[in-house]
Amino acid sequence: MRKLFIHLLLVFSLISFSGISLAQNHEIPPHAKWGKIAMDEMKKSYPKAKIIDYQYIGRDVIDAKRSKETVKL
Repeated sequence: MRKLFIHLLLVFSLISFSGISLAQNHEIPPHAKWGKIAMDEMKKSYPKAKIIDYQYIGRDVIDAKRSKETVKL
């Protein structure tokens, strides 16, 4: 019984530590805020549309103070 308890404790420890390390490696990309803004604005224009995701196309630099972010909904 004691061996079973030790094995279960070891298994649960490995599972919980692996979950923590996976969660820490996930970073939010810097362009994510622009994708959310694009989805929110599109929902205002088309309230019945089912927008589920976006694809980030890229950034075009217009001049030193301005740039254009492009997303595909």
